[in-house]
Amino acid sequence: MNSSDHPSRENENGPRLGPRLFSLLHTGTPGDLEYYLAQCEGAESVLELGCGYGRFLLPMLERGLSVTGLELDPDMLEYARQMMARVPEAGPVARLVEGDMRTFALDCFFDRVLIPFNTLFCLQSDEDVRATLRQVTKHLRPGGKLILDVYHVEAEDLGSEPFEEAKEFLATVDGHGLVAEVYEGGGWEPSLQQVRVEYEFHIQTPAGEQVVPQVISHHYLYPSQLRALLESAGFEIERWDGDFEGAPFVDESSQLVVVARLKA
Repeated sequence: MNSSDHPSRENENGPRLGPRLFSLLHTGTPGDLEYYLAQCEGAESVLELGCGYGRFLLPMLERGLSVTGLELDPDMLEYARQMMARVPEAGPVARLVEGDMRTFALDCFFDRVLIPFNTLFCLQSDEDVRATLRQVTKHLRPGGKLILDVYHVEAEDLGSEPFEEAKEFLATVDGHGLVAEVYEGGGWEPSLQQVRVEYEFHIQTPAGEQVVPQVISHHYLYPSQLRALLESAGFEIERWDGDFEGAPFVDESSQLVVVARLKA
């Protein structure tokens, strides 16, 4: 993740529940992990931007890939380190770096750069996206690929007026020694292409109910805008799919899955 509204920063005075709760609720889109693993076959080195709690990194290590994870939030990064500790030291190379997608500078190059699970939309402006793509081009080997996925939004889907949604029960999550009821609300500002999602995790403890809030802010892009930003950064589109099964992207698609190759 890469946002000023970071979920693990919402509970500063309490235990660091953010990464654990986030990992229980945000488990990805069906098929995304398998897709990214397939796209990374044959790659010698992989960089994931906004690696979060390490959902992608651990399976990649287990596949023998050399991986680097970049993450802005130190609590998420520490949680990812705990995940990486499961891989024997004699295994492949893993590197975790605290940094910003817009400004990172690493001393190596990569065959693949990944921005999975809507992480690109955590950037709060088009200029942030441009800055990130510039950094990606500086770290890809010639012919290297950028792979990302985002949810599909069109202007007519939202109308022209801002609106708010009250928090409603979403799900019960159970794991890591925690059971929590999750409530979700938020709002949209179509004129700014911004969405804010607010979560409340209600946890029962011996001392009573504890409520942990988390906020995620997105600046979403329309498909035509994303294509233009990629092409202006020096990428050519190799795949432009509507899901992780390779279905063609159409107006009715809920996902946009992109593989872009850096031009020689």
